[in-house]
Amino acid sequence: MRERLRFRFAVHVHRPRVADLESLGGITRIMNTSATSVWRVLQYPFGLVVAFVVSVLAALMLLTLGIPLRLMHASVGFLGVFLPSFCFLRSSRLLGSVFLLVAGVMFFYVRFVWSETGPGSIPDGWMRLAFICLGATIAVASHAIWHLAYLRDRHDTLGA
Repeated sequence: MRERLRFRFAVHVHRPRVADLESLGGITRIMNTSATSVWRVLQYPFGLVVAFVVSVLAALMLLTLGIPLRLMHASVGFLGVFLPSFCFLRSSRLLGSVFLLVAGVMFFYVRFVWSETGPGSIPDGWMRLAFICLGATIAVASHAIWHLAYLRDRHDTLGA
């Protein structure tokens, strides 16, 4: 009579202990925190560079399309603040857009309104600055509305 060979397969399931999970979570938390910390430091200079590039490209595109100057300045102010704000973390996007607004107005004022020849050297410089401020303020207001809606939704989710 033939005997059947019986094989037994043992499956080993590794069940980590609580200490293993905590150490793994701690390492992951440290890695996420360090990456976030680095980005918190670098987001503002990077946002300034992106704002400058976006503003120059928007101005060139709008000049090519023949858009009137006042509308062009308002559009450049809006695009120069709204789009680069997405470089910032969500929690600091509103503050970052205010930072871009102030930096852009200071740059335009120093470069175009008050230049080497003295204040008011460019004709209609104050009007251009006013339209850039208008567009940038609309961008900051849209980020503020968006941020308030995010906080309301977050509060409703956590409160429910």
